[in-house]
Amino acid sequence: MPAPSTPVLQNVDPGIAQVRLGWSTSSGATAYIVRYYKVVSGTSAMRASVQTAATTSDPVVEVPVGNVTNYTVQNLEENATYAFSVAATNGVVQSAPSNEMQAEVLSK
Repeated sequence: MPAPSTPVLQNVDPGIAQVRLGWSTSSGATAYIVRYYKVVSGTSAMRASVQTAATTSDPVVEVPVGNVTNYTVQNLEENATYAFSVAATNGVVQSAPSNEMQAEVLSK
């Protein structure tokens, strides 16, 4: 079974302790996985693998979000910058990760 097409992360809208994401649909996708991490000084790009991030202080979080094209990541640290991407899955194979976008979380 071939992998779904790669989604395009289209928008990241920061709110208080949260960021709302929106992305394009992917051909062959039955669900999506949101990936994010807190950007720290010297971090420049989304890590391709959670294994790589596991050895650092800013691990990549993966959240299966179902067959939707938007999702709000909640309980984020206020005034912190996070990087986001999304991947599509068909239940067997994942697409390549989307483009990465960053957002600074708002505070009260």
